[in-house]
Amino acid sequence: MIKKLHRKFILISMLAVTFVLIVIMSAINILNYRSVVTDADRMLTMVAGGSNAPGGPGTTGSRTGIGPSGSKSKPGTKSDSGSGSTSDSGTDSDTDSAANPPSDPDDSTSSTRGFQGNLPFDSRSFSVILDEDGNEVFVDMRDTVSVSESTALTYAKKILKSGKTRGFLNGYRYLVSTNTQGAGNQDSNSQNTSTQNTSSQNTGSQTEIDFVDCQKSLANARSFLMISVLVSLCGLLAVFVLIFFFSRMIMKPVEESYKKQKRFITDAGHELKTPLAIIDADASVLEMDIGENEWITDLKKQTKRMADLTKDLIYLSRMDEGSAKLVMMDFPLSDVVTETAQSFRSRAQLAKKSFEVNVQPMISFFGDEKAIRQLIGILLDNALKYSNEGGNIQVDLSKQNHRIELSVWNTADSIDRESLPRLFDRFYRADSSRNSETGGYGIGLSMAQAIVEAHKGKIQATSSDGKSICLKVTLPLKAPAYVSEQ
Repeated sequence: MIKKLHRKFILISMLAVTFVLIVIMSAINILNYRSVVTDADRMLTMVAGGSNAPGGPGTTGSRTGIGPSGSKSKPGTKSDSGSGSTSDSGTDSDTDSAANPPSDPDDSTSSTRGFQGNLPFDSRSFSVILDEDGNEVFVDMRDTVSVSESTALTYAKKILKSGKTRGFLNGYRYLVSTNTQGAGNQDSNSQNTSTQNTSSQNTGSQTEIDFVDCQKSLANARSFLMISVLVSLCGLLAVFVLIFFFSRMIMKPVEESYKKQKRFITDAGHELKTPLAIIDADASVLEMDIGENEWITDLKKQTKRMADLTKDLIYLSRMDEGSAKLVMMDFPLSDVVTETAQSFRSRAQLAKKSFEVNVQPMISFFGDEKAIRQLIGILLDNALKYSNEGGNIQVDLSKQNHRIELSVWNTADSIDRESLPRLFDRFYRADSSRNSETGGYGIGLSMAQAIVEAHKGKIQATSSDGKSICLKVTLPLKAPAYVSEQ
């Protein structure tokens, strides 16, 4: 009993600590992950904002990538192939210098990627623009070398197909935005108004997908998660060791009190045996001298009840202490149930109660045959005593998978379902009908529970309609119960 209480105390304590650690660890890691996502979205916003600034995807001079015609372009170079006019390099240089004066480093609109200056130094990003048919329009790979252009296009098309506008893909945070403004190849020299763009214009809806490399941040988040899990496990182990040792100190006064209580019951039971035996012997002698009368009969009856109660209390005390002698062996349980039930059939007939026995044959059980016979007797005696007048009693034994089920069912006048779990408490009486006139004193089901638990089984009381009760015992096919000397 104390060992079970000790184990339950440790289990409940560990479950409480584990729950608290899980909540704390989950909160910290969720906040850490949200921080990674927030930083990535902030950088994506900067990238997307830079794409919409002058020098964005609307002008080929703003990016180095793949244009609509598949040719690469660079800022400050002419992409017009159909102008028909030619000039020497010197003229071009002078014209470009006049049209495009040196840009101010502080002017973000004059830089092709001015927004990149606000990003962290180790941030890597790239952008892909697709038309409404999913074909590539522009790919900007200047801010990363870890991804090829074909891979970037594959990522973009996969994201476009998924329909998501934000998320992670292979360690990259992406943001999808739609631009209905047309984009095409224009001459980077805005001062040359006489020369028009002869390249085909791409009009209609365009989808821009911006990527930011978050592999390092995600790796750090995963590392933090693994470290927090490892630290939590180590903490749980340390708490378990502390609880295991300190709980013994906490349980020691309870254990001593419990042992004293059990020792008192055992010692008192043994001490009561002698005077009860003397009283019974004296009553018998007195009956022989003066003859039988109601006073002597009642004296002998109550003496026998007291002796039986003392014996049962001693038995329960030994079962709780684990000192009861159990002789474990294989025996035919079907035959034992049938034989025990037959001995109660005549009593049921005298009380005008229906008695039905359904036993599956050839069921064997490994346990203490004497204790199991006592268990069956207790259940049947309880059913006979507390069933209603002219009621029904039914005994069933069957084997289900890897367990044996024994149930004793009987009708009753009324059953309080809330009191069913307390039926196995010692000296508990569910109602006024459970009095000494029935011959019971509220300890039989406690003994039945002790026998079942000694065989590693379970017993429960149920009532489906409030007018009947079923005591169901579930036993394993092999019950490795303890065997100890008295």
